[in-house]
Amino acid sequence: MSSFTIDAFSANQRLDKFLLRKYNAIPKSLIYKLLRKKTIKLNKKKATGAEIIQEGDEVSVFISETTEQSFIQEKSAPITQGNIDIIFEDENIILCNKPAGLLTHPSFPEEDSVTERARAYFHSGDFSPVAVNRLDRNTSGIVILAKNLPAAQCASKMLKNRTIDKYYYALVHGEVTKSFSINARLEKNIGLNKVFITEDGKNSETEVVPVFSSKDCSLLEIKLVTGRTHQIRVHLSSAGFPIFGDKKYGANDNLPFQLLHCRKIVFNEKNGFLSYLYGKEFICEIDWACKK
Repeated sequence: MSSFTIDAFSANQRLDKFLLRKYNAIPKSLIYKLLRKKTIKLNKKKATGAEIIQEGDEVSVFISETTEQSFIQEKSAPITQGNIDIIFEDENIILCNKPAGLLTHPSFPEEDSVTERARAYFHSGDFSPVAVNRLDRNTSGIVILAKNLPAAQCASKMLKNRTIDKYYYALVHGEVTKSFSINARLEKNIGLNKVFITEDGKNSETEVVPVFSSKDCSLLEIKLVTGRTHQIRVHLSSAGFPIFGDKKYGANDNLPFQLLHCRKIVFNEKNGFLSYLYGKEFICEIDWACKK
């Protein structure tokens, strides 16, 4: 039998999710079979797997040590092609500068990406760093990485509740002399990997402020009020100001990637695990000459 106590970094998740993370080599169906047979107990009582575990809870697994070890597979060292550019780091989060051309999440195991590079940089126990926000492959700027489960849960909730403000810089075709907002409903066409404005889409809102403008181009600061796929790119294109390099949404130029950069984030949540970041802002300056 193996027995262990839930710590603060493993709390506030379903028991079955915790077990699948701890026993990473076990088939999912076998976890539920062990639960049905009362081989796994929570606080000395029968568990279903749906319970939300709390700090101090005791989990008991009635299997042999040899069998238990067979359910745990050591994670191989990730294969990466570079490092991460860290803007800020503490015991809970990493803020890094993602270059254009690099994925946030891998599309297949061990593909070079921000999360794989973060895993190579930092790995602790059963938890590997996870990106809680996502930037398109050819968008650069700040990615928030959580180093433990409470940080991941808190940051994800903050993004959902819009208590993390995200500001982007975009260089666009055309002259923009006044601030404006865009409200539209967006719908993604999965086959085309492209987003369109439709009556049945999801609500989206973007605020735009010109930083510099000339007859042919403008540098804009953009605040995302909502966070839909390709939102800034679609909104600016629909307003007649496609982003330089964004051929998918109407740019007619020869740049290899869109000039869109997540430059600043501001934490506005007074409560929760990451409340100590309240009022802090982090800036990542632009280097559009750098790709990957």
